[in-house]
Amino acid sequence: MSVAVPGRDRQTIGFPCLSHVSLSLQKGVVHMSALYRNHEFVERAYGNYVGLGRLLRFVAHQSGWPMGELTCVSASVTLGDFSKRSLNDLLAACQGAAAT
Repeated sequence: MSVAVPGRDRQTIGFPCLSHVSLSLQKGVVHMSALYRNHEFVERAYGNYVGLGRLLRFVAHQSGWPMGELTCVSASVTLGDFSKRSLNDLLAACQGAAAT
């Protein structure tokens, strides 16, 4: 599924970051891979992964095949406007939430 128009979508950052989604059927299981040309890990990654997981679940359900692996590849990664301290605070909060 192409999400960019070649020759027209020339931005390096901004829409669309998701460049390509590939679905494959291997040994009776539906797998998905997604290619991002640029990925905001802190601000966008979690929501992107949830959305892709839902898409994979939908395709698997509609096709009648079990859901398999979801693989994401990012050609470029940015962290946004976060300081090292704020990222450490976020990491500590996530680790605390995961421990409970």
